[in-house]
Amino acid sequence: MQSRLLEFVTGIESSVQPDAGTPTLANDLITKGYADAIYSNVIEGSHSSPYSVIAGTTIPFAVGSSYIKKYIQGSAGPVTLTANPRIQAGTFEGQQIMLIGCSDTNTVSIDTGNGLIKNGLDVMVDNSITIYNWDAAQAKWVEVSRNNL
Repeated sequence: MQSRLLEFVTGIESSVQPDAGTPTLANDLITKGYADAIYSNVIEGSHSSPYSVIAGTTIPFAVGSSYIKKYIQGSAGPVTLTANPRIQAGTFEGQQIMLIGCSDTNTVSIDTGNGLIKNGLDVMVDNSITIYNWDAAQAKWVEVSRNNL
């Protein structure tokens, strides 16, 4: 009977894993980092610390996330959003952004145009919510729903 002695050297793997990149086929493998970046949910601000919207500036958000929840109010009083685009352009088809109003005095009025397709004027007051979906073919945010508070 013969025997063989095997020696294994173990340790923490320190080499960089290759990046799978952007998948092109439905069954492509993706890295955890890619999935975290693309399919993550991001919450920006809070009800007590919302983003202050200025009339002539675009509402920004974290690029790359599939779902963004952003708390907003007007900067030092009621604001009518006039920027072009009104909300920063989306980065991929189906991306969603939810805007939540945080003030009954510092309201934000948002109307159709400048990168938005909406069902008319929307005045964001305290606890009002409007959800948009990015339509890459039109390069516009399309209103999905609002609670009309």
